[in-house]
Amino acid sequence: MQRRENYSHGYPREHLGRQPVLADIPTQADRTATSAPPSPHPCRRLCNDEGVRITRQIVVFDAPDLDAESAFWAGLLSGTVDADDDWHTVFVDGEPRLGFQLAPNHVTPEWPDGRQQQQIHLDIYVDDVRAAHEKVMGLGARLLKAADDLDADEGFQAYADPAGHPFCLCW
Repeated sequence: MQRRENYSHGYPREHLGRQPVLADIPTQADRTATSAPPSPHPCRRLCNDEGVRITRQIVVFDAPDLDAESAFWAGLLSGTVDADDDWHTVFVDGEPRLGFQLAPNHVTPEWPDGRQQQQIHLDIYVDDVRAAHEKVMGLGARLLKAADDLDADEGFQAYADPAGHPFCLCW
């Protein structure tokens, strides 16, 4: 296993291709020389520029227990864990999907309206909510809000993962 300093947000740098450098960001003169109309927001200009291509995005969770957190999500997503001392990555079908960084002082969100509010949550769409419920509970989830009707055409149930991050099983 490679050491953390050879990683960029949880996966080896060689998976990313060349790392961007400041010279890769177009200047105002570069943008003016193109025929593209100016964008009102600087991020839109940069993100939509033909020279900028997002090669991968990954959601990263803080967690005090990386083993429990990454094992939970790897189990739910049928993935594998690549572990380092302070970072774990869950790979699904050979691709990094979720990252977990060590945060010993992580404060668990209190859902739905506690003092420490959730900041992000994942909606996981499933074809069999009852089977998915059994799976996440067996992996260590905690049910936060049960659905009113599991037989409805669509709905959700809210859970917390082992570190307390809320997520929903949806159908």
